[in-house]
Amino acid sequence: MAESELASKLNRQQQINDGEVKAAKVSQSVYAEFKEFSIQEIKEYRKIFVKYDVDKSGFIDFMELKLMMEIGETGRAPDPPWTEGHDKRSR
Repeated sequence: MAESELASKLNRQQQINDGEVKAAKVSQSVYAEFKEFSIQEIKEYRKIFVKYDVDKSGFIDFMELKLMMEIGETGRAPDPPWTEGHDKRSR
């Protein structure tokens, strides 16, 4: 059954690629796609995403994710390891 389903999907994709059939239009509205979140929540998540998508690629890559995890709830990047024990902010 799984093989026939895969074959069907691959056949449909090939027909779309060949121009025999048109692809179904996909909703571009993030609000319609994530109905479980309020508009305000989505705006907040988008704001956070844009903040950490440093290279503006539209994706969070490993280094951007690492930065996001390091900053965490403190809202500031951790001190470099060579300044350990000499945090100027705590003075």
